Amino acid sequence: MQCEIVRTSFLEALNLAQSVVGSRTTLPILNNVLLDADPSGKLSLFASDLQTTLQLRIDAEVKEAGRTTLPARRLFAIAKEVAAKELTLTTNEKEESTLIGGRSSFRLFGMPANDYPTPPALSDSPSFCIPESVFVRLLRRTAYAMSNDEMRYVLHGELICWKGARLTVVATDGKRLALMESPVSEEAEEEIQGVVPARSITELLRILSEEEEKKVAIWLESNRLLLQSERIVFSSKLVDGKYPNYRAAIPQEGSEKIYIPRETFLSALRRVSIVAGEKLVPVRLHFQKDELELLCSSAEIGEAKETVPIRYGGEQIRAAFNVVYLMEPLRESSADEIALQLREASGPCVFKDEEAFLYVVMPMRNA
Repeated sequence: MQCEIVRTSFLEALNLAQSVVGSRTTLPILNNVLLDADPSGKLSLFASDLQTTLQLRIDAEVKEAGRTTLPARRLFAIAKEVAAKELTLTTNEKEESTLIGGRSSFRLFGMPANDYPTPPALSDSPSFCIPESVFVRLLRRTAYAMSNDEMRYVLHGELICWKGARLTVVATDGKRLALMESPVSEEAEEEIQGVVPARSITELLRILSEEEEKKVAIWLESNRLLLQSERIVFSSKLVDGKYPNYRAAIPQEGSEKIYIPRETFLSALRRVSIVAGEKLVPVRLHFQKDELELLCSSAEIGEAKETVPIRYGGEQIRAAFNVVYLMEPLRESSADEIALQLREASGPCVFKDEEAFLYVVMPMRNA
């Protein structure tokens, strides 16, 4: 194998690939990235930890087609430090590779490409297309609500549900729930859903761009999610188990809505939470006519209080919440104003904005 590649393109691809490479793998070859030089003028990079697989394609001047595997993180470190615009990669029949850039030359020992796990093939099952930026937005606006407890397998991930011509993404940890929907180009004959592991969601948010308007194709199969764009193919195994009935956790409409300027509310929450220090201290909210009072206090530090103008004419309501649970959905929103619904101090609070987004958070009891 012999090819010439632009260093910046190679470095960007390696940066994404090395994050997929398993750090605790028992298979040494999974510490490597599979390099496949194609006569058509493309160099493909494959990385896998057996749960997640990523393929990236970059332009290359291929003088001799071939395949090999090289240590992913070591290769990234070398490409990062070499002071050259172009790199030449050559591999012989003994799996010894030479990487030359400028005045630098490196000889690396690889492993046979045939020993690398077979990359996933594209599926012939039903798929839908959605702009990459929209899919990233769906994930980013909900991912923070996933459970951090790896033992709660089903909740340690996001539910992706394709029903009709709509895509729904849901995350919950049992104390709060985030949901967002978007139309898609194809219509599912029957509901198709799967739970994508938290680690795969993190990788997708690293790999995909909220600035990219071109569409990605997504397949949801019985045991995996497959995503394809012009530059990548991403595959992830799905979590085994049935996701809870999230619709049952969404309160019915009925109470009067409270309209709050989003950025003003978020800034006030940040300020009053300063007195909480490192401890989990609730923020107490007092809703009254056209005004919201926020109060946060700590026995060791002190107390903070602030008022925020709102649009509300109903009964006074007092409730206490985990301040982080209030700030996270506000950070990811771009709306000028959010609508809250809260019937009573012990009941759930519902956030909505102009996007097809919904957030339900339970109050802190005995706060």
